Amino acid sequence: MISETTQMIDKHQNNVLTILFMRFDVNPSEGIKIAEGWLKEYSQETWETLLRLLKSNQLTLVNKELKPVTQSTKITAKNSNQLQEKKRRYRGIEY
Repeated sequence: MISETTQMIDKHQNNVLTILFMRFDVNPSEGIKIAEGWLKEYSQETWETLLRLLKSNQLTLVNKELKPVTQSTKITAKNSNQLQEKKRRYRGIEY
């Protein structure tokens, strides 16, 4: 039973490090430090929780620390996309 738990932890760690590498271009040795820093800050959480939060895009990397993505950031980005609509012209008619 202990080996199954260890294998699960290793699987979650591996998945977390893979996401950190793919999404934020963080090498595994840095990824371990970043993840362990987050786990130290949120001591009640596990590697599984960290994996779930990363998969659902609820965490981002800021100054080599994992931080929660705030709702205001999402709203600001959405509004800025609306403001940058391109004006299209065809034969002098603007669309």
